[in-house]
Formats: sequence, C-alpha cells, structure tokens
Amino acid sequence: MEQTNKDFIPGSTIYVVTRDRDCNADGIWDLMFLATVDKYAILSDSIHGTYNFEEMLSTHCKETVFESYSEVSFFPISDCYKTIEEAKVALK
Repeated sequence: MEQTNKDFIPGSTIYVVTRDRDCNADGIWDLMFLATVDKYAILSDSIHGTYNFEEMLSTHCKETVFESYSEVSFFPISDCYKTIEEAKVALK
C-alpha cells in the first residue's frame, strides 16, 4: 500500500529519490518540505541560500504576485524520506 502521509514537518529538509524518464531511481535531492496534498509532496529548493520556512513562503508568494510564476516541485510522497540513509536504501 502506498503511503500518502509520512508526517513531514513543513520547513524541514527531506530527501527525494529522483527518477529518469523510465521511472528508474537515479539520484537523491534534498529539498524543503512545504506541504502534502493527497499522495504528493510540494517541495522547494533553497531560495537565495535560505532554508527559512517563512522566508521561503514569502518569496514564493512575491514571485507569484509579481512574476505570475514561482518554482516549486511536486514528487510522489512515496519517493520522499526523512533521512538521507532511508533515501539511499530506496535508491538501490
């Protein structure tokens, strides 16, 4: 059964197993967890070197308002892990 919620804390760093076009695991990214919707994690990379949650949300909001665009990532929650060690095991 696919997990839809792994109790990630908004603002925390999580580790995502990335996949190639054939869905084969091919790497690990560390990203900031923003939210979960259904079975997807909404994540963000560092903006201007900060991983401060409030600053990150403020920056995404400003980008959306002034540029009609903000870059966030969506990944299946099943590919997200709390530790790098868990992600490395899943990558194998």
